[in-house]
Amino acid sequence: MHIAVKANWTKRRMMQKLVDAGVDVNAKDQNEVTALMRCDKLNSMNALIGAGADVHAVDKDGHNVLWWIKHLECPEAERNLMANVLITEFGFLRPGWLPVI
Repeated sequence: MHIAVKANWTKRRMMQKLVDAGVDVNAKDQNEVTALMRCDKLNSMNALIGAGADVHAVDKDGHNVLWWIKHLECPEAERNLMANVLITEFGFLRPGWLPVI
């Protein structure tokens, strides 16, 4: 699932096939990082959440998905949209780095 999230082609279709095949959307790598933490697009994030991804998971250093969003290599607007979904839909506290929209 981690590879599907980072792929640059038909990401959503590949992720859906993996979910349909029974891949655990909450599987963690050696650093306890989930695929959701690696998402760099709002659509991918929403697809994983819709498939049951745990938005409250943390990695081995205690970082949650919001911390990972801040450190993404993607446009700031995409990061802000992703963070705002977590704040409005899941009750995350607004971090100081996120502008108020």
